[in-house]
Amino acid sequence: MKNASHLAFLLEGIYWGIENHVDIINMSFGTEVNSEALHSAVKAAADAGILMVAAAGNNAGKGILYPAAYPEVIAVGATTSDGTVLSGSAAGNELELLAPGSQIISTGMVDGYTTGSGTSLATAEVTGIASLLLAQSGATADMVRGLLRATAKEIVGSNAGLVDYGYAQEHFAEYLAAYQNGEVDETVFENPAVPETYDTEGMVNGLWDTDAHAWLVGKANESLSLNSTYVTIMSYTAKLADTDYHNSDSYRGLHGLGNYAANLYATWKFANYTKRGETPGNAKKYALADLVGATGNEGITTATDGPPAGLMDACVKLVGSNLSGKISGYSGTAAQKKYLVAGFTCHMIGDTYAHRTLVPAYVFKDVESGRKESASSTSYASRLGTSDFTNWSGLVEDYNKEKKDLIAFIHLEDYTTNKYKFNEKYEDNTEFCRERLNAALKCTREFLGQISAANNTASVDIIQQQTNVNLIKYSSYMGYFY
Repeated sequence: MKNASHLAFLLEGIYWGIENHVDIINMSFGTEVNSEALHSAVKAAADAGILMVAAAGNNAGKGILYPAAYPEVIAVGATTSDGTVLSGSAAGNELELLAPGSQIISTGMVDGYTTGSGTSLATAEVTGIASLLLAQSGATADMVRGLLRATAKEIVGSNAGLVDYGYAQEHFAEYLAAYQNGEVDETVFENPAVPETYDTEGMVNGLWDTDAHAWLVGKANESLSLNSTYVTIMSYTAKLADTDYHNSDSYRGLHGLGNYAANLYATWKFANYTKRGETPGNAKKYALADLVGATGNEGITTATDGPPAGLMDACVKLVGSNLSGKISGYSGTAAQKKYLVAGFTCHMIGDTYAHRTLVPAYVFKDVESGRKESASSTSYASRLGTSDFTNWSGLVEDYNKEKKDLIAFIHLEDYTTNKYKFNEKYEDNTEFCRERLNAALKCTREFLGQISAANNTASVDIIQQQTNVNLIKYSSYMGYFY
């Protein structure tokens, strides 16, 4: 909750639930502010027999957020795919249950499906399980709350257990009888199972943290001072590319894949045609035609060699979306729609350097001359750990021989079986080989400078070679344009 209006909506929702006799309320949000009005509403809902479930929060070290911190509410934390507590999941005495909260598939805001992480997703899972139990004869909010707590699996290092619907259902009747007789001994229902893991193979990760993409926009603008609304719009869509527009092969072009030079050119052309007032369909048609004209290659508009159809379709869908109220200051003018698409371009710049950067030789070597960090980093030792790879010797052999000039960060995942953990530790970690992020920042700044020019034109020179940073197939992709 950011302000009083958000609180007012929340209170209205809780009291609506009371008046309409709902059984359960999910609250996948939180605030650090202890509001007397909010607590009064929560108490009223509890008195009405409503089971309330809320997210503990994603700011570890700051305690459980409200309303989860209230005693009337089940506070839910999150676990990872290997059954451990998710980094960032809030902890505290009020924490009551845990549920999977890493790489969870969910519907996207605009289209399709996406994956996300956090205690909000874990809260929804606990709410779903609780609703199944509440639907059974004799169940009450307090009884189900106790049953979930008593049958949860132990998580080492946490005062809360991992919710287990199967075990809770198995012991439902026994627990209900004990509850109705006032003889509940939670130790009797102790769950002996260990937390199971779940597979994240094939789930698409937003490359680099979504906040890092927004950071690139804001940081690059510090020396340019563009209109603040335009910066807000670009930051929004730079992050949106990793939420609503990444869990589909159709949108691969947004993430530094394929011919990234052509992708950048096409989206920037699309943005300029949108600013001129062209319809989304015409902006797509003209942008692709310009791309063919610039390269002299009809085939570059195919999914293999240039922007996938989904990339242009994503731009069409984006500018046609009703985003009023979702982006501060957004009213849907032609100029603002141009910056919506420009946010996609900024995202691609970041992911080009996250994904398509050639792995530098030093990450394979032992520490030499006391050097422990990458060229421009002061905080992170940029060495690959051999234990993170299933075929380390094969990787080193490939790198040192025929594939030395072809191994980009995206290719390293071929040598490991746990791609999510690998991405999190290396490829998606902006502190690992930080020169990648510095290069992306320089290119983003150049791009924003082009935006601010009175008569800007699309330029593939946005992507440029940097000291200590080389991009895979850079010369061949850029060769299309010269």
